Amino acid sequence: AGIELEDFPKIQSKYDLQSKYTSQFGYVLAEDVDTSVTARFDGFTNTVGTLDVDPTDEDVRRAIQYLNDAPSPTMDRAFIVSPYQMNALMGIDKFMSKDYAVASFSKNQIGSLYGVPVYMTQNLEGANGSGHDNVLLQKAALALVMQMNVKVESEYVVKRLAQQTIAHQIYGHAEMRDDHGVWWKGR
Repeated sequence: AGIELEDFPKIQSKYDLQSKYTSQFGYVLAEDVDTSVTARFDGFTNTVGTLDVDPTDEDVRRAIQYLNDAPSPTMDRAFIVSPYQMNALMGIDKFMSKDYAVASFSKNQIGSLYGVPVYMTQNLEGANGSGHDNVLLQKAALALVMQMNVKVESEYVVKRLAQQTIAHQIYGHAEMRDDHGVWWKGR
């Protein structure tokens, strides 16, 4: 991610434009990592559901069974769903009932299904109207290696009368345990 900020707008603005723009770099680069990793979800062998069809209780239970059959540890599991899939889940009374809810949630957790935390992201492959690549996984399913965290570099370019700033990172990811993930085709 990068910007070039010329002297004139920088001087004429009452805001610190350099700080305003560079503060967004972390978000942009984190979203890139998120989108890149979530693109792996449709590579899992085990699948439940149908693209662009509402999720069912059977989909949820079958996905959990796939991980239990693996055997995959019951700790560090999570459902990751699109906003559209989350909306469809909220239409299932059983999942919205207090009888099935878990009392404590982390900052990013939006609920749980049978005790498994549910997280929502807009960065899943797919689209409203054609379905998204949702997932149930245990943390051993995928590996993310951040070889270099976000690094910001800047230089002044006299020919352009501008400050050029770039942020970059080096990372990689891979599927580690195919049987620790379930591609949940859905909304």
